[in-house]
Parts: sequence; structure tokens; C-alpha cells
Amino acid sequence: RIFTLVFFSIMPYFPMFGFAIGKDGVFSIFGYACFLILIKIMRNPELMSNWKKMLLYGATFLGFALFRKKGIYILILVLPFVLVSMFRNRPIKHATGKAAVLLVCPIVLCLLVENVVYPLCGIGRGSTREILSIPFQQTARYFAEHGDEVTVEEREVVNRILNADTIADSYNPRKSDPVKAAYKSDATMEDLLDYFHVWFQQMLKHP
Repeated sequence: RIFTLVFFSIMPYFPMFGFAIGKDGVFSIFGYACFLILIKIMRNPELMSNWKKMLLYGATFLGFALFRKKGIYILILVLPFVLVSMFRNRPIKHATGKAAVLLVCPIVLCLLVENVVYPLCGIGRGSTREILSIPFQQTARYFAEHGDEVTVEEREVVNRILNADTIADSYNPRKSDPVKAAYKSDATMEDLLDYFHVWFQQMLKHP
């Protein structure tokens, strides 16, 4: 334990999170706290009879869900496993309902913030390109490594979503931002469906 503490203390990458202004560092801290909270309530469900602790725990889960979009999906995936585990454990079976409230409330609040509060405040949704990093990277790599096999029709379809002339040069296997920057925000759902048809065909050629 001492060695681990020293390693995490002096390895610059980890203390850097203490003063990082990006969302990743804060999200990681909330995630670690949520992990510890779940362990604590599974070991000692009586903690949930303290309403102050419940509010603190709920706020922590809410922060985890709000700081990054994937936080809410992680909570949704974790929820059934926590509830089933508690329900099957006779000594803590009685706390299953409280655990459900503890996890469901932050999920509901997060959905309300995103779908009610943000629109009322004039805050728009994030760009579609943020959830398409992986397929965009794959397309860019295909153009970079197999550009001679890209047909005119495929290029036209991709060009409705991304700048087909620049994605090959923009491709960086370590970072998706340069390729995502080529995304055309005026692309329609039909354009996206056509793009994924091309993406699938190219995947079959070079998995």
C-alpha cells in the first residue's frame, strides 16, 4: 500500500489531475468516488439510513453523470447489477430499494437537466460528430491506406459527411479530433445512413 501511494503521488500524470481544468480529470475523480461509495454501501447498507450521506452520495453520482455523457450510461449499466446483487444477499436485501433510489434519482435528474434545463437556457446539444469518433477514424484510415480502392460513389457519399479530400491526410491513430473537425454539421440523417452503408461495405473489404 505504501509503494502504491508513493507511486501515484510522484508519478506526474496523476497529481496533474489535481489542477487540470479539463472535464476528464474531474470526471475521473467523481468516477473513483462513485466506485468507493458502491463498495461502502454494499459492505454496510446501514449507511443509507443516514439522509445526509444519501444526499452526498446522490450528488456524487449526479456529478459523475453530468461531467461526461458516458457517465449516465455507466450508471444505467451498473444499476441492475447492484440491485440484483443486493437483493440476492439476504443481510442487505432490505436496502435494495434505497440503493435503487440512490442510483435512479441522479439518472433522472441528469436527463431532466439535459432535456429540460439546457433547452430553457438556450444551450444546444453536442455535435453528432462526438459520438462518431470511431467510425470516422476507421473511414479516415481506410482512405489513408486503401485510397486507391475508394470508388467515386463511395467518395461522394463520404464527402456529404466528412471532407473526403482531407481526411486521409488528417488521420492520426492516436487522436480523432483532426478527422472529426472535417464533419459537416449540415449532414442529414439520410446522409448518415448512406455513410454507414459505405462504412459497412468498406469494413467487409478490409475488416
